[in-house]
Amino acid sequence: MGDSSYRPRRQRRRSCRAAAIAVGAGAAVGAMAFTRSGRDGCWAPPPAADGVYRFRAARASLQLCVVPVPGPARSGIPGAVPLPEGLQSLSLFGWTIGGSFFVDWEDSPWGPYREVGLLSCLAIATPAAALASGAWGAWASHVWVDSKDATEGGRRLYGLPATTCTIAAEEAGPDGSVLAFGRAPLLHINDGVGPLGRIDTPPRLMVGLLPRASRAEGELPWPLPSDLTLPNLSGGLREADPQDVEVGFDCRRLLSYPIRLRPGGASILPGHAPSGGNGVVPRLDFSAWLPLFGVELLDVEIEVGVPEAL
Repeated sequence: MGDSSYRPRRQRRRSCRAAAIAVGAGAAVGAMAFTRSGRDGCWAPPPAADGVYRFRAARASLQLCVVPVPGPARSGIPGAVPLPEGLQSLSLFGWTIGGSFFVDWEDSPWGPYREVGLLSCLAIATPAAALASGAWGAWASHVWVDSKDATEGGRRLYGLPATTCTIAAEEAGPDGSVLAFGRAPLLHINDGVGPLGRIDTPPRLMVGLLPRASRAEGELPWPLPSDLTLPNLSGGLREADPQDVEVGFDCRRLLSYPIRLRPGGASILPGHAPSGGNGVVPRLDFSAWLPLFGVELLDVEIEVGVPEAL
C-alpha cells in the first residue's frame, strides 16, 4: 500500500486559545498552562489538568540493535557532539543498545504527524541529584518529523533534536519487499536528508512496514505488558529561546520525564538496522549495527509527563 493510501491524514489543528480555555483558570499546571514564543506563536499547548500530555498513535515500531558507544572517533552515531555533559552511556566493552523508531501519530498536542528517530545508546544522567532519582533512558540523537509545529514543540518543550522532512510509509508487497529498498521492516535515510544531500533530492525518509497485524485488544505477545511506563531522557540542545528560559523551559539542560504506553495490539518483528544516511552531518554509519528484534504497537494510548530539568 502506497504512502498516499496508507492512512487518511486528518487535517486538524487545535488553536492555542482553545487549548488554554480547556485547561481553565486556576488549573494546577500554573505557568505551564500557556506558553508563547518570541513571535507570539503557540508552540506548547497546555498539558491536561493532571499534568500530562496525551497522544494517540495508530502505529509505533521500535527496532533494537547492538551499536557502538557514541563518540566522535567511532562508527555509529556520534550525534552533533558526543553525549551532552552530565550524561553517560550504559555500555559493555564499547557496545550499548540503540536502534530506530517510527511513530504514526493520530492525535497529539500538535495534531497528526509522522516521526522517525535514531537511538544512539542507553544512557544515565550522572549529576548526583539525577543518580539519586535513577534518571535513565534511551538517548535519541536524531529525530525527524513531517510537521513544523511538532518540530518546534519537540525542540522547545522536550529538548528533542528534531528537524522537519518528508516521511514516506509504505507497506510491503506480496513478496515482502518495499519498492527497491528491500524487505520490510526497514528504515532508509535518503541522501537528501542533511546539508550534504543532493539539492535535486528532496529530504525524505522511507519507512517500510509489514502488513498491519490484527490482534484483539489485550492479546499482546509475551513479554509485552498491556500497560507500561518507561523513563526517558532528552535535552542538551545548544540553544534555547530566552523567553522560554524565563518561564521555565530550558532545552539546553538535561530533561527527564515518564512515558506511559497502553497499546491495543502488538507484534514482534524481525530485526533490521537502518540504511543510508550519507547526507547527514556527521555522516551516519550503520555498518557496525547488529540487529536484535523489533516491536510494533498498534492503537497506542500514550501519556507523556511534563519534563523536569536535572
